[in-house]
Amino acid sequence: MYILQVRRMARKILLLRFSKMQRTCAVQFVVIQKLCGEFLTIAGRSAGKVFCGVDIFYPRLLSLQFEADELLDELGLSDLLPTDAKVFCMHQGYEINYFLPISDDPPVFQFFEGQSSIAKTWDSFSSFLIASIGDHLLQWSDLN
Repeated sequence: MYILQVRRMARKILLLRFSKMQRTCAVQFVVIQKLCGEFLTIAGRSAGKVFCGVDIFYPRLLSLQFEADELLDELGLSDLLPTDAKVFCMHQGYEINYFLPISDDPPVFQFFEGQSSIAKTWDSFSSFLIASIGDHLLQWSDLN
């Protein structure tokens, strides 16, 4: 059912005759929005100081898949990212966070420039959010 919804949305997007990159970004956003919808609904374009300097919000989110592919290609690691990976977060162009669309709260994987492999860093997207907010609170007690 979920795949059919994404395919229908993708067909509509293709009809708009966007560039290949724009089509890819739009389809990626549909999948990410489906899995991370509550976070995007609440945070959308910003979340105060949380994720400051991190590309995780709309509209930057739309180009992250392309940018991650470019980074890995430049590093000679173009086959490292799984084809069904959904990049939802990058930090300063050297850190990539993604999930595989396998559940409503999928595990999050992370890559840092200088590494040759990817690690499963969080067991779920919600764990990623909780850890990120917790890390922020350790440095700054105010979330605004």
